[in-house]
Amino acid sequence: MPEISLTAIAAQLFTGLVLGGILVLLAIGLSLIFGLMGVVNFAHGSLYMLGAYFGFFLWGLTKSYWAALLIAPLMVGLFGIIVERSMIRRSKRSSWCGGRSDSRSIPPPSSPARSISDS
Repeated sequence: MPEISLTAIAAQLFTGLVLGGILVLLAIGLSLIFGLMGVVNFAHGSLYMLGAYFGFFLWGLTKSYWAALLIAPLMVGLFGIIVERSMIRRSKRSSWCGGRSDSRSIPPPSSPARSISDS
């Protein structure tokens, strides 16, 4: 059996802690948005990915890692504000929600309660 070096174990441990921290940040973001807005917003992963694309694009455009690191979150934040104001607020106020401001009482489109009530 090959021996595993202490350096390899330390690198794996560090990588696991970093990835775990990223997942914790995403989970905290989801629970914070749900707690404040009452909307389950699963766009966090997509916005996180969009931030990585913006950062990579800006890094190639400006050739500066630090500029991309500062500008990309601002771009994603602006995009998130646009999505929230144009889609989430509108859906919470629409008649599709039955005039309710609390979207937790709305069944998802694929749920049995939705299909029974629509037929």
